Amino acid sequence: MGVFKVLRSFMLLVVLVLVFYFVANSITSFTGFIVSELDSDFENCLQKKDIVLYVDNYDVMKLREMKTSDYLGSVKVSGCVLNKLSCIREGITVYPTWVINGEKVEGDIDLYKFADLAGCDLV
Repeated sequence: MGVFKVLRSFMLLVVLVLVFYFVANSITSFTGFIVSELDSDFENCLQKKDIVLYVDNYDVMKLREMKTSDYLGSVKVSGCVLNKLSCIREGITVYPTWVINGEKVEGDIDLYKFADLAGCDLV
């Protein structure tokens, strides 16, 4: 009798794993959220570039609203309230302001312009 209990428990575990896989797969297909290697290649490229985002302060809500918010972890973010001297030195008067490979771009930019200025491929 003990062998049948173990076999039944193993079969139940296999069924649960398969059900979980198919549910997770259908949720991923429905939401379109897929983590891919392309994102990590893009982020690795961004980390190798000289990119600084100047903001007035580190307001998380404002940073999340930016079009490039998913990739801000790969760039240096400088708050001008705390780092006034560096912002004055760079001539930063508008927030946000990007300095990407020496080129200053004022305002929020979309992901495609960001990738183009950084010289990193999205695809």
